[in-house]
Amino acid sequence: MNKRILVTGSSRGIGKAIALKLAAQGYDITVHCRTGLEQAQQTCAEIHALGQSTTLLQFDVCDRAAANKLSKILQTMVLTMVWCVMRALPRIWLFRQCRAMIGIA
Repeated sequence: MNKRILVTGSSRGIGKAIALKLAAQGYDITVHCRTGLEQAQQTCAEIHALGQSTTLLQFDVCDRAAANKLSKILQTMVLTMVWCVMRALPRIWLFRQCRAMIGIA
């Protein structure tokens, strides 16, 4: 079983870049979006083209009920969740971490 990573906000922007970079490194990706379902589906297609599997979750990370529902969904999925990249972190830390992760100086 491959290791799977949940990347929140991975339908576009930095989250998408992180998801694609991790997929290229051999991880299966759980793609997340709050809105932009079509963009998230495109990200999934790009990850599949890299030879990795994807799962798509759509929910608002700020919605407690949605987060609780996600917890129940994840408990039923057969995953090895090794890491969760949260886009909703302080921007300066996120910016530095993302740049380092995708190899931008």
